[in-house]
Amino acid sequence: YFQGFPPPASYQPTRTYHPGVTQFGPQRRAEVLKEVFAQAAAQDTRVAGAFSLFEGEIAIVNTNGLSAYQPLSGAEVSLVFMSDQGMSRVEAFARDPGQIDFQGLTARGLARCALDRDQVELPPGEYTVILEPPCVAEVLGWLSFIAFGSEAFLTGSSFLAGALGERSMGENITIYDSAWEPEAQGLPFDFEGWPKSKVMLIERGVNRGVVFDRVSAAKAGTKPTGHAGPPGSPWGAAPWNLCLAPGDSSLEEMIAGCKRGILVSNFHYVNGYLDTKRALMTGMTRYGTFLVEGGEIRAALKNLRWTESMLKAFSNVVAISQTRTVLSRWGGAAFSIVPALMIEGFTFTGVQRE
Repeated sequence: YFQGFPPPASYQPTRTYHPGVTQFGPQRRAEVLKEVFAQAAAQDTRVAGAFSLFEGEIAIVNTNGLSAYQPLSGAEVSLVFMSDQGMSRVEAFARDPGQIDFQGLTARGLARCALDRDQVELPPGEYTVILEPPCVAEVLGWLSFIAFGSEAFLTGSSFLAGALGERSMGENITIYDSAWEPEAQGLPFDFEGWPKSKVMLIERGVNRGVVFDRVSAAKAGTKPTGHAGPPGSPWGAAPWNLCLAPGDSSLEEMIAGCKRGILVSNFHYVNGYLDTKRALMTGMTRYGTFLVEGGEIRAALKNLRWTESMLKAFSNVVAISQTRTVLSRWGGAAFSIVPALMIEGFTFTGVQRE
């Protein structure tokens, strides 16, 4: 229950605001997107999406003398490229909109859209899969609720409940929550004004911990980690800046090293509530699914349904990219920093029908 107001505290600084956000008014954003539309039209491709900015401040004060303040800025881009036969999607997030590589995003989106044609069916079964960062971020977003938050841990629905110190994933998997990464930084305090801590959730495959606010920490007999949500939040404490540690590979190397498998650009309609103790999830592929054979993309595939335990999947990771991508969650209020993954024995259970 209510633990009273927290006392004054000091905070480890983070950089969450960039003045460049003020330089991207509607006119400049329209000019940037005009070039995207022109490049797409030259290849008989249509574009839809959004380029949105946000700028704000968070201040927390209480009668105990606590005073916390942090300015925020951000830019989110999501572009869907559509041809008569297929489509692709690219996205980006940055505190400074000037850091977003629109030329690179457009080139990648057009190239993938051009590949997504003459889709063939692949029968259900277990395949080697290469998951691009948006897929990994989607999975981590679900794990933040069903596994890494205090509510799931205390009610016993999380696979970490009663299993701290046990191995649940492969030795090459480390997942943590941190507001101080070089790729992006988050709030240094939570919505109670409690200082945020870096929390190790999975370390080299071993269950290490979950995040707590002050109420859930008191119930668990431990210390808060600075992860209280906004007032009235139904989720309890949750990680806001989930990170998966990088590896030493690249997406290109994963494709080149794949004898036969599936490259997945995005997940869609994911449901992570099937069996939370096993992190069993299901969903569809979308915006470009491809057959890889002999180290090359050989064909576009019709969208597939997958059903898989993420504990199994993250125990079968054979390659992790060195480069990580920052993808926003909850409208830019939070983010994930994730690499691409190559996984063996990933279960696909069906094919999308027209």
